[in-house]
Amino acid sequence: MIKKLMSAVALAALITSLHAAPVEAKQPRPLTKEQQEAKKEEQRIEAEKKLIERLAYLNKIAKEGDMKAQFDLGRRYNMGDGVPEDFTKAAMWYEMAAAQGSAAAQHNLAVLYDLGQGVAKDDKKAAELYEKAATQGSQSAQYNLGLFYDAGRGVASDKAKAVYWFEKAAAQDNAEAQFAAANYYAMGVGVKQDIAKAFGYYKKAGEKGIAEAQFKTAMAYENGVGTTKDPKAATEWLGNAAEQGHPQAQYMLAKRYETGTAAEQDYELAGEWYKKAAAQGVAGAREDLVKLREFVQGYEAKAKQVLERAEKGDADSQFEMGRLYAKGQGVKQNNGMAAQWYLKAAESGHAEGQYYIATAYDAGRGVAPDVKKAAEWYKKAADQGVSRAQYVIGQYHATGSAGYEKSFEKAAMYYTRAAEQGNNNAQYDLGLLYLNGNGVEKSLVEAYFWFSVAMRGGYDTYGIARNSITGKLSSDQIKELRDRIENWRPAVRRAP
Repeated sequence: MIKKLMSAVALAALITSLHAAPVEAKQPRPLTKEQQEAKKEEQRIEAEKKLIERLAYLNKIAKEGDMKAQFDLGRRYNMGDGVPEDFTKAAMWYEMAAAQGSAAAQHNLAVLYDLGQGVAKDDKKAAELYEKAATQGSQSAQYNLGLFYDAGRGVASDKAKAVYWFEKAAAQDNAEAQFAAANYYAMGVGVKQDIAKAFGYYKKAGEKGIAEAQFKTAMAYENGVGTTKDPKAATEWLGNAAEQGHPQAQYMLAKRYETGTAAEQDYELAGEWYKKAAAQGVAGAREDLVKLREFVQGYEAKAKQVLERAEKGDADSQFEMGRLYAKGQGVKQNNGMAAQWYLKAAESGHAEGQYYIATAYDAGRGVAPDVKKAAEWYKKAADQGVSRAQYVIGQYHATGSAGYEKSFEKAAMYYTRAAEQGNNNAQYDLGLLYLNGNGVEKSLVEAYFWFSVAMRGGYDTYGIARNSITGKLSSDQIKELRDRIENWRPAVRRAP
């Protein structure tokens, strides 16, 4: 009985020990440097053994006629992958795979004949092989065959066939082929000239990183050739090309940053791009860099003088400091500091300061966006006769936005004040009000007049609106209007 009891106690102890927390296993000791090197050597030997076995197997089945193995061996000898580089052996294996219809082997063998590597250079043989692979859909072969037809290598020169094959490869997203096709359509070589199609191909090639295509895309946007004119898009594409080292793009980008044309003015960036363009020998870049540095140094001295007056409370100087910070002239560009100085000037009653702080609140530039504050400052600037602010208040009334009552009559009043000062947007919108009789008595004569005056700002689209009503006016009305338009001059700043 006692033995049984002891056995039960022992059993209970055993069960308890099994449920106890496990003893923490000892962490293996880190390998010594010698052990690590030995392990690497083991792995290398094992990998080499497997490679030898793999190559032996490939050789066996390639000799038995396996097309994929023949191509793989050709590629390995071509690239020196696991075997010594040997173009002659590469050509031999490619030849076998190509004879069985492998498009990849046909293309790679064509390249060897093209370059004279492992075989005697033979343009005719290369062209034949490129065509076989191209016909099977190899985009690289299609592109290279296009080059052969373009140059008349191994085949008779044929620009139409060249662009045909370029487009075949381009359809498979071959960037070089897209760029080549773009050039053909841009020049009208081998195909009817099609600027829009050329632009499309340039853009596709540019999206894949071809710097010259990016530059061509930028120029298309810059000049509105083959696409809608878009200076900001042009700047973006110039930036892409410049980042890749395109010298002319670097120079043009520097110009944009210096002048603030379709880019935020930034003298520091302008200097960096001038320097890069100069390093590549772009004519005028070095001279422009020197001029820019001298210009910036002059502004630094000016900024110190303006700051001194601004800190004493001079409103004009406070506004000027805002402009200097906004443009980065004489000081490091800083929208936040620009907004601070605009606000100081605005609070001192400076009309332009009021307009500029309004735009800052409107766009959230240097300050948190605040439509209410923007509207308040626009109104103050409008009341002091700032035409751009008057136009904005007119828009608020026309659309019933920013807390303003929707009223075409009040919109017409503000548009008129801005239009008379030469604001082209206000002139056009005022013309629309007269055309439709919104807030003013309908008058085709007044609509024609304001559309015509607005066109002076270089907005050709305004001419479309004007021309739509030309046939509805008499010749006498047109004559009187032309005299009136010719003699019209903008008024000085006009407050209510």
